[in-house]
This record gives sequence, C-alpha cells and structure tokens, in this order.
Amino acid sequence: LVKAYPVIEGSAYSSVELGQAMIAHFAGDEQESVCVAFTDSQNNIIKLKTIFVGGRSECVLYPDQIFKYALRYSASGLVMIHNHPSGNVKPSHQDLAFAKRLERGGKLLGIQVLDFMIVGNDQYYSWREQEQRVES
Repeated sequence: LVKAYPVIEGSAYSSVELGQAMIAHFAGDEQESVCVAFTDSQNNIIKLKTIFVGGRSECVLYPDQIFKYALRYSASGLVMIHNHPSGNVKPSHQDLAFAKRLERGGKLLGIQVLDFMIVGNDQYYSWREQEQRVES
C-alpha cells in the first residue's frame, strides 16, 4: 500500500497549519521517523524530506545529516518534525536536548531552527508554541 502525501513544498505555513498537515502525513505510521521542512529566507518550504526512519519507540538522529541537506538545498531555516506512533506528543528529555543541540548547530551555520515538532495520532507539539506560552 503506497501512501499519498499532501503537497507541502512551496507553501508558507504557521506551526498550526504545518502541524495539521504533518498529522495527515504521518497518519497510520507504525514506526518513528523524522522529516525536515527546509525553508527559504521568506520561510516558504522549499523541500520536505524524510531523513531518518526508526523503530516503534525511537529513532537515532544525527544533526550533521540534517545540516548536510540544509546546505544542499541552500535553506535559510528548517523545521524538524517527527512522529510518536504511541500518539503521545509530550517531548522526552532526549527530544528537548536534541532540539537545543540542533538550534546551537544552526546558529553556527547561519540556519535558523524555526521549530521542532512532534506529531501524534491527532495532535502535535510545537517547541516554539510552547516557548511562547511560557513567555506569556
């Protein structure tokens, strides 16, 4: 069975729109995987790429691979999105540590990490939305 994905590239998304689109993208997946939305300087998505595929409860991530593609696509920014097949979108300690590590790497390379999202069955978590809630 082949999955048909909605076209995401070329559209500017808010975290809400991207989160909803990615819920549809990951629907029915039984293993954890990581997609990255690479953006241009106006935050339009120029490429959505699945970079890592793992097991039912974890996926090994390598920041150098994410930034390799960002540089290849001449991206100004990126949004890292991964799913939790369990449906629970609460970030683990490892998720948050990786998001911070990715953000530090992006600053060194001049590539803005726009968001770090986790997608469940019918909901998503946005690192940036959570930061804004905490600041308010």
